[in-house]
Amino acid sequence: MSNPRPAHTLRIIAGTLRGARLSVPVAAGLRPTPDRVRESVFAWLGDRVVGARVLDLFCGSGALALEALSRGASAAVMVEQNEAVCATLSATIERLGCTQAQVVNREALGYLRECNQTFDLVFLDPPFAASLWCQALTLLRVRALIHEHSLIYLETPAGHHPAVAGYEVVREGQAGADCFALWRLSLLLSVP
Repeated sequence: MSNPRPAHTLRIIAGTLRGARLSVPVAAGLRPTPDRVRESVFAWLGDRVVGARVLDLFCGSGALALEALSRGASAAVMVEQNEAVCATLSATIERLGCTQAQVVNREALGYLRECNQTFDLVFLDPPFAASLWCQALTLLRVRALIHEHSLIYLETPAGHHPAVAGYEVVREGQAGADCFALWRLSLLLSVP
């Protein structure tokens, strides 16, 4: 597979890596989360990022996980299926000296089926055409990869609100044709 050419760059908004530039390659289905959406999401998350173990599925540019690391997350696993995109991301991580970042070149649902870690914060932004939200959210819950205080960032097309058993929406917003939201395990799960 050939290396994708960079389409443009993104910047880290805040924290220890503030201002660092990330190369965004051209690749099918890759939609980097815009600065203003990342600003909103990280304002919602506040101090919950500090010390968090982060999982960024379908990570693409890695902007969400790298922003979390910049803001004090303790570790981040970034899962991306596209080998060339992984190579670009790995080079960026090396350049930035992010030793607490791990890039996994793997199909996301396969990774979830074999993962044995628990995460405090999950970024879930799959290619829209694949409609993988429900499968990923179900695997996160059923395989106990998240806990009762974990938050999941989910990006979907505007007007598309997946209903997934065991979850509730904490907060949501919209930017252009995309809807973005924070989800968590439903508090009703513990009610008889």
